Amino acid sequence: MSLILSSAVAATAAANGVLCLTFDDSRFSDWEAALPIFAAHGAHATFFAYHDIDDGAAASLRKLSEAGHSIGLHGLKHQVAPDVVAKLGEDGYLADEIEPQLAACRAAGLPVRSFAYPMSRHTPQTDALLLRHFDRLRGGGDFAGAFPVAEAASRRYLPGLGVGPKYRRGGAEVAAMLPGVAASNAVLVLYSHGIGETAEGVSMSRADLETILAAAESLGMAIVGFDELDRLGAEPTLVWTTTQYARIEVGRLMIDVPPGEEAAKGGLASAEIDLSPWDGRPVGAEITASGRGIGKPLHWYNGLKFQFEYEDPVAGDCFYPNTASRLGDFPEQTIRLGDFSAATRRKARLVLGLQEASGHAEFDLSSLRLVEPVPPWPVTNRTHRCAYRAPVEMSSIPNCPQIFNVHKASLSTNINDNVDLPFVNNDEHLRFVNNQPFRGCMSPHRMTEDDFDTLQSWGATLLRYQMWGYRQKKDAPVDFEAYDRWLAEKLDHFDSFVLPQAAARGMKVVLDMHTPPGNRDAANDLRMCHDAECAGFFVETWRRIAVRFKGREGIYGYDLVNEPMQTSEALPGCDFWTLQKRAAEAIREIDSDVPVIVEANSQDSPSAFATLSPLDLTNVIYEVHMYVPLRFTHQGVMWKQGKTPDPYPNAEKGWSAETLRGALEPVRDFQLRHGAKIYCGEFSAIAWAPGADQYLRDCIAIFEEYGWDWTYHAFREWEGWSVEHEGPDAQHLVPAADTTRKCALLDGLSGRIGPR
Repeated sequence: MSLILSSAVAATAAANGVLCLTFDDSRFSDWEAALPIFAAHGAHATFFAYHDIDDGAAASLRKLSEAGHSIGLHGLKHQVAPDVVAKLGEDGYLADEIEPQLAACRAAGLPVRSFAYPMSRHTPQTDALLLRHFDRLRGGGDFAGAFPVAEAASRRYLPGLGVGPKYRRGGAEVAAMLPGVAASNAVLVLYSHGIGETAEGVSMSRADLETILAAAESLGMAIVGFDELDRLGAEPTLVWTTTQYARIEVGRLMIDVPPGEEAAKGGLASAEIDLSPWDGRPVGAEITASGRGIGKPLHWYNGLKFQFEYEDPVAGDCFYPNTASRLGDFPEQTIRLGDFSAATRRKARLVLGLQEASGHAEFDLSSLRLVEPVPPWPVTNRTHRCAYRAPVEMSSIPNCPQIFNVHKASLSTNINDNVDLPFVNNDEHLRFVNNQPFRGCMSPHRMTEDDFDTLQSWGATLLRYQMWGYRQKKDAPVDFEAYDRWLAEKLDHFDSFVLPQAAARGMKVVLDMHTPPGNRDAANDLRMCHDAECAGFFVETWRRIAVRFKGREGIYGYDLVNEPMQTSEALPGCDFWTLQKRAAEAIREIDSDVPVIVEANSQDSPSAFATLSPLDLTNVIYEVHMYVPLRFTHQGVMWKQGKTPDPYPNAEKGWSAETLRGALEPVRDFQLRHGAKIYCGEFSAIAWAPGADQYLRDCIAIFEEYGWDWTYHAFREWEGWSVEHEGPDAQHLVPAADTTRKCALLDGLSGRIGPR
């Protein structure tokens, strides 16, 4: 059945205009004292904080946020943006004025999406710079009047009108303006500073505030903060469709699923929701819910369901970000859903209830809100520039010193004597001069001499050696001794065979911890994110590896953990990023030079680079895995294959080389912003995918253009990925001497595929 219900997540109805009140300069006592006035009129405002966000400031801002108001920043030192950018440069301005406040707000869990320019001074350059960090900017000196509500969701720079004696404008003057704003269904932005007993300077009085709010309320205007502008202009209702064991009563979704065979049916409610205002940035949702007697679902990813479902039209893939499931009983509480990717979103489906599980669950639909999610891992070092020294090759690092761009013949045989050069031998200098990235493949589970001979003949210069295969049941205790025995066998093979064989052929090797201690938990998260013993063992394992291989040549880098996944709050110090940081620091205590390789969340997807932070360590390489669009690369593996397989390129689905470039944009942005060395550790397309060879060529062309090192997934591991096999599906793969995918890979390894 379907029901149409009002919901807080839906857009604010705005047929009579919108008023946006904003206040600057951390007048916390004034702002908190005015909270009852706002509440009496159902009004929200935006408060822009200046100076340090210390514990006291954070507490005040949290109180304002919890009352429904929007929080923004006004600069650490209240500096004029264009002047400081001209003096210090963009990075210098961010580090001096913006980044400290942002970091403090993130550490305090405060949602910050807007910035107000000190003195209202701005330029197109500062707008472009700050819109990388904020959703909206507010000025003032260039106020040109109210603007249409239809533009509210898309406007990113909003000029305002001052209120206070300095601006010769008080409550009565603003109230006289509002009928015209309401009649034209427009948005009016106002700014002031304090809200005192009397109006002084750039501040209004509480009487002014009461006059303005009463006038706006009498006209039926929406009085909202900046964070609510995304929702203006859309329908104020959601149409809920419910299944057998779900019902809606007085604004509450009630789920009652009996145990036994009926549990497989579950009970769900779903509604379409517009997420287009959140294109290219994280989006989250909150709702109040409770549960009783919730049973274990048939599949780990089901159970209590609070989920977005959407298709990214750029990637061509469907995504299902979900909250962590809960079992048994839990009291009424706010549960949160966060999608931290940089996906392009249009319409999405919101799903609530129990899936493949019995029990009782309740959701208060009136509490449903779209919010900016705060990542449950650090987002820091946003202006950090990566540092590299020997033995890291610099071919893929942006803005390398031009001293290295010399003709091969001019290189001195004593080049290593120049202490300013960050290389260790002439061959690596020549590699840079010829602009040759490392190219190669991911290994089978155990290498043979014939494998090395073949890779050498193909032109590979890099091998990703995967330590994979330790079996760990998701709910069973971790047997650390058994894990150690398994890992020792992998490391012995790496030490005694892989490294010497690779060195003899001029290849470097990535040491990839494909199966970390504890592997994955029932929610598919890294178990060590939620198990402190696993986390400590992981860090100590890398410390022991660093001791064993210190000084050994031929190691491209230590790949700390393959495809990390964290969907919920981790234990302190155990989130996916901090775990890699701890392991890297443990390695650095032993070995100051060997590169460490960090991967992004969401199984190292390109979109997860939007919330990836660089480590403040030298010789850190950042790895990405490229399987976009997943419905092409994994057809017949993760999804049933239709009678007519999906080809690439595909005009109907919008799959092309530009699709791939768009999907990799967050990684490219990360590379340029931080001067980071990027390595694509995995990319592939399944053997039977039509056009897989062109997909590989397009990927390689982009990697070459951006100067990234890369390894194909995978060499002689599983026939489905093998370029030495072909067939229509997994059951009919046969060896083949010269597949089109093999030709593409060989062209890439030999450097015959150039930048697009």
